[in-house]
Amino acid sequence: MIRAFTMNNFLVRTLALKRFLSLILLSLISCLAIGVLFVFNTQNRAHAEVIGVYKNWTAGTYKSNGGLVCNMWSQPKASVGKYTKRGDVFAFVTHFPEEGTMSQISLELGYPIGPAQIDVIVNGKTFVFDTEGERAYAKAEQAETLIKAFRKGSSMLVKSRSKRGTDTKDTFSLSGFTKANNQINKNCAN
Repeated sequence: MIRAFTMNNFLVRTLALKRFLSLILLSLISCLAIGVLFVFNTQNRAHAEVIGVYKNWTAGTYKSNGGLVCNMWSQPKASVGKYTKRGDVFAFVTHFPEEGTMSQISLELGYPIGPAQIDVIVNGKTFVFDTEGERAYAKAEQAETLIKAFRKGSSMLVKSRSKRGTDTKDTFSLSGFTKANNQINKNCAN
């Protein structure tokens, strides 16, 4: 009788442990799935429908809060820095016509940005971007000047520093910028 009770107790504990481990595993899988969906949704939102590829720049559209958003993006042709791990690096120009915001210029730098400023150099002129997390944004009053510089220039150099103090330099080609910019201007005309 004592042996049977001990066996039942063992089975109950084993089943309880299996249920507990199953719940933990299910929770981990759920968290992973939510994370993957968030990343997938974020990337898809920025690259939902490609409307044209123009040399080094791609133009696309997506819907946000029921309104059409047009953006264009490129990745650097060269990146220099003594980093061991870094996420994807992009330059974006985005139109949010429903919000009245056109030509928002931003950078995704692939790491948390440190306290140092982000310098963007085009045609020998330096522009300072504001930072937030892993992104940097051109000041709204600089957008028109930057777009003109991008249209005339051949390359853009981005100098930045990570929170860990790693200096990086990313060089973007501006080849195809004008055609991609014309395309998003056409698709998201006010």
